[in-house]
Amino acid sequence: MFLKNTFHESLSIIFLFICILLPSCATVSVYNIDLKYEPTKQATKPHVAPDRILFTITEFKDLRKTDNEIIIGKVVDTKGKEIPIASLTQRPAQAIPKAFKDALLRVGF
Repeated sequence: MFLKNTFHESLSIIFLFICILLPSCATVSVYNIDLKYEPTKQATKPHVAPDRILFTITEFKDLRKTDNEIIIGKVVDTKGKEIPIASLTQRPAQAIPKAFKDALLRVGF
């Protein structure tokens, strides 16, 4: 009886160990990144009054020949397989102007 219980416990532990390790061996199919602009240092205020300058920021037209607009590039793994890099939250055509707008707002425009 004791050996039977020990065998079942050992089998359960081995099964649990395999279940935990199995997902860690899975390969990455897509790298998801966030295109939100995060400045590395504090922005300085301009010497000109912000109300005297007018900026217009607009979305750009993405002219890339691609099936999926959220794919912004590719990386190559150690085995030579190309893995796409995708925008996590928004299309690149929206993220770039938004980054400029955020940067201008941070300095007071």
